[in-house]
Amino acid sequence: MQTEIEKILAGIPEIEPDDFDLAMLANAKKEKDKSVIELNKFIASLEGYNGKISIRMPRSLHKKIMEKSKAEGVSLNQYVVYKLGEIC
Repeated sequence: MQTEIEKILAGIPEIEPDDFDLAMLANAKKEKDKSVIELNKFIASLEGYNGKISIRMPRSLHKKIMEKSKAEGVSLNQYVVYKLGEIC
């Protein structure tokens, strides 16, 4: 005799996996074959990088990016990081 949940599950039609499902399956496969890096190994790979840089720029450029960051409603740091991310 089927339980209530088994009856419900039996009534759900099977469909072909979509892109999201396929991505999840691919990730699960990577985890199984150890091609996904573990968090502690990832953190160790960042050793020597503190996330900080100091750059010099013309005042006119500083003014322009400061104005653009204010127009976007974000900090100068957030704006620069976003823009660097766009080009990397």
